[in-house]
Amino acid sequence: MERILLGTFQKDITRHYELAQAHGTGLELQVYGYDTNLLDSGWRELLDQHKALLRDFEGELAIHGAFIDMAPASPDRRIVAVTRGRFMLSLVSVAEQGARFVGFHFQFMAQG
Repeated sequence: MERILLGTFQKDITRHYELAQAHGTGLELQVYGYDTNLLDSGWRELLDQHKALLRDFEGELAIHGAFIDMAPASPDRRIVAVTRGRFMLSLVSVAEQGARFVGFHFQFMAQG
């Protein structure tokens, strides 16, 4: 069976939630991977907002994990520590929201 998940990197997912519910699709919340500033401040508040909205969500839920500049195999221990911390925040989001899937990309280097 094919799965359709509506992806959004917006913080306010209300419209996407409504579309997914109306059309019987799932959601992929990408903001936790795309917004690198969110990982330093504000992620808990946003997570709580998303949890409240998604409380009765019927579709499948996926979270896009942190991926920009993540290097889990770096020889630099501090880079590995930051990467591990970012990944753990992503996994907290997955667990607390009851997501079934998480996506990670490694060694994606942002440009500009």
